[in-house]
Amino acid sequence: MNAVSITLIGVIGSGLISAFFVMIRMMASRFDRLEDKFEQFEDKVDGVVGEVHALEIRLTDKFTGELKNLEARLTDKFTGAFKAQGERIDRVYDVLRLHGERLARIEFKLDIDPPAEAA
Repeated sequence: MNAVSITLIGVIGSGLISAFFVMIRMMASRFDRLEDKFEQFEDKVDGVVGEVHALEIRLTDKFTGELKNLEARLTDKFTGAFKAQGERIDRVYDVLRLHGERLARIEFKLDIDPPAEAA
C-alpha cells in the first residue's frame, strides 16, 4: 500500500500543481484583457475630454463674440444718446445766450440798470 499511496499522492500533487499553473495562466490572460479594456476606456475618456475641451473653446469664442457685439451695440446706443443729449444742451445754451443778449440790448436801449442779483 505504500507504493499505491505514494503514487496517488504524487498524481494528486502533480494535478494540484498543474491546476495551480493553469489558474495562474488564466489569471494572467484575464489581467491582460482587463488592461486592454482599461486602455480602450482611457482612449474613450481622452476622446471625451478632447470633445469637452473643444466645446469649451467654441462656447468661450461664442460668448466672447456675443459680449463684444453687445458691448459695441451698447456703446453705439449710449454714444448716440449722449451725443443727442449734448446737442440738445447746446441748443438750449444757444437759446439762453441769445435771450441774454437780447435782454442786455433791451436794458441798454431803455437805460435800465440790471438788478443786483444779475451782476
